[in-house]
Amino acid sequence: MLNIILSAALHPGRVLLVLGFFTILAVSRLPDLRVEITAEGMMVNNPPAIAEYERTLDTFGSENITVVYLEDPDLFEPGNLAIVQQTLKNIQAIPQVNRTGSLFSVRYLRTVDGFVYTDPYLKTIPDTREAADALMQAALLNPLIERNLLSTDGSVMAINLYFDMDSYQRGFDEEVALLLDQAIKPLQQSFRKVFHLGDPSVRTGISEQIRADQQLILPFALTVLVMTLAFTLRHWQAAMIPLLTAGMSVIWILGLMAALGIPVNVMTSIVPALLIIVGSTEDIHLLSEYQVVISKGKGNMTAIKLMAKYMGIAIALTFVTTFLGFLSISLNRIDLLQQFGLIAALG
Repeated sequence: MLNIILSAALHPGRVLLVLGFFTILAVSRLPDLRVEITAEGMMVNNPPAIAEYERTLDTFGSENITVVYLEDPDLFEPGNLAIVQQTLKNIQAIPQVNRTGSLFSVRYLRTVDGFVYTDPYLKTIPDTREAADALMQAALLNPLIERNLLSTDGSVMAINLYFDMDSYQRGFDEEVALLLDQAIKPLQQSFRKVFHLGDPSVRTGISEQIRADQQLILPFALTVLVMTLAFTLRHWQAAMIPLLTAGMSVIWILGLMAALGIPVNVMTSIVPALLIIVGSTEDIHLLSEYQVVISKGKGNMTAIKLMAKYMGIAIALTFVTTFLGFLSISLNRIDLLQQFGLIAALG
């Protein structure tokens, strides 16, 4: 460590050139960085168990359901039902939607004049509110509909959406959530409450929150770090050094994540803030020792030599123990923890 610090002090231009090269290289990979929120990341990395899980999905299918929630006291007005029917057609036109379940598709088994009919409850929109209310009461007699697709007072309706997960790929959740937002927008102008809830909307919401947190937490952490160091060390240039090293470390690790195909998830999203907090401790020790020597009237190079002599071993041991501590987390069989341990250690 002593030789590394002294070599860097004697050849600052070369060091900055190398650091600049790797920083630019990392920045070039940032567009490939993706945010991915999936429940599969919490699964234990056990190939036989995963294979059995996939065979179960192939046999019985996935219950990956998104619910479109509609609420309005005049929900069963013929005009409102017609709007819902048109919106449902728009939803069914979304390529990722495999099928839907609602009063517009559930069969209504009945006999009329000795003939058996199995048309869906709302295959045809009733002409009057009285006819619509009668149809609503008939639907509530079906236990599979009551409090499932329709509330007991008829003011809330649910439309279940089933997706073709064979087409799942990067950007699936964001695209589906956007298309559903566009499809239900006409309903939001006519009904008291309309929204969709399911894996695409939840994962998209979490991804957006992670992006928003990074834009808020990282600048806040860096600001607190700089202000604290400037106040304690009483030198703004000394405060900027941890800022540069922390910022460069964050850029490098994000670029490395993009290169390795490791996404930003609920665990790896905390690594940038962690690097700023944990990674600045070595800088503070080195700067403090340097400032002590400078305060005694010594020159810059002498201060650097003494700093490297007295703090080099301690900093090296701090690095090794921290690195191995985070790396040990990657031995976990859960993918999310493996990725967090590896990225935190490398960072």
